[in-house]
Amino acid sequence: MDNVEKINLFEIIDLDKLLDEHSLRDWDLIDFSVGYDDCVYLLFSRLSPKRIYDHIENTKAYFYTAVVICVDWDNMCLIDIQSYPLGILQLNCHFLRPFDDGFLLLQRRCWNYSDGPEKNALVVDQEGTKIREFCLGDGIEDCITTQDKEIITSFFDEGIFGNRGWNNPIGESGIIVWNEQGQSVWHNTKYCICDCYAICRGDKNILYFYYYNEFELVRTNYRKEMDNDSHADFVFDVDIYGSPGFAVNRTQNQFIFQGGYNDYCNFYLYDCFDWEKHKLINKRKIIFTIGDETIIPKECSLLCSKLIFLSEDNKFYGYNFL
Repeated sequence: MDNVEKINLFEIIDLDKLLDEHSLRDWDLIDFSVGYDDCVYLLFSRLSPKRIYDHIENTKAYFYTAVVICVDWDNMCLIDIQSYPLGILQLNCHFLRPFDDGFLLLQRRCWNYSDGPEKNALVVDQEGTKIREFCLGDGIEDCITTQDKEIITSFFDEGIFGNRGWNNPIGESGIIVWNEQGQSVWHNTKYCICDCYAICRGDKNILYFYYYNEFELVRTNYRKEMDNDSHADFVFDVDIYGSPGFAVNRTQNQFIFQGGYNDYCNFYLYDCFDWEKHKLINKRKIIFTIGDETIIPKECSLLCSKLIFLSEDNKFYGYNFL
């Protein structure tokens, strides 16, 4: 493959500067993503010296802080930063997502005990006050929330086949859509998913997912299926094996895929002008730049058409994938 595509990013914020300005220097960055409102959400934690004791075990507790960065994606500039201390929580959280007027905090793993499963999802307001909690299953790979207060979870292999006391795992379908009460309203029934490697939101009610072991990209309208409205999925062959993330542009005719096994540092751009051919075409390697400087991402979030990268120089960069 000789084709190379240059994509120019814009700087959102220097992480070290953010840590200093918000007194988070001794905190750990746990998660970052772009929400349905196009704001950037960062989750920071710090281990509490206290332990929370319950009827099962004594459990480590953590202080959590959410940082919300408002970005003007069209003009490629920072608008505002707000910090929300959420207090001490028993959950060992891995995901922070916007939810209604507050946040969804989600723990990736959970046990199913004889007297019931752990509740690994917590909805809080902006002060950290608990609104509700529920169980979304073990082995959560990733999570998306929507403006309609839906929660979309994907699962890796242990959440699909069962571990930690789950003989009938919640995540056996590989993908589930939940309502605001934590009740399942849709799940995959068409594809044999052993590990859902990546999900991405397209237009309203359009969900893309990429899964093992077929390494296919699926585009589905889950809302039509929920309403028993006939529709056809689009399924694409992708010549990348084991990509942990991808994004679709706003017009849904281009895709960016992170490289697969032994190639996670690279990213690739595909075109998709003919949906009926079931193939992504014109693959080229991406070189990310800011001005004349090449940017090397070390982490990324590719859950929507707004992409965010954390670089080796500890800066957050954005890309509006039009």
